[in-house]
Amino acid sequence: MRFTLPPIESSEDISAAMNAVTAALARGIITPGEAERIANVVDTFARAIATTKRRESAVDPLQILGLSNFYETDDCDSEQDEDCDYEGTDDCDSK
Repeated sequence: MRFTLPPIESSEDISAAMNAVTAALARGIITPGEAERIANVVDTFARAIATTKRRESAVDPLQILGLSNFYETDDCDSEQDEDCDYEGTDDCDSK
């Protein structure tokens, strides 16, 4: 009899996959060594899914600082106050 690992596409699938591994081990379909190797594969999937979730939910530090609209080409030496992203600070002289 062959063991087929259920598809792993999300974190919810990890538990089902591990249940399938332990059930197959208990029935003698796979050996303890095979179960260990398969569990390592499932763990790799789990870490990849977790990494993907962290990247998707990562916050842009510039958004936290309120600088998401800041452009490196903005110039505080401009003669017009509205061109200065640093209004009200010593970094920009009002003219």
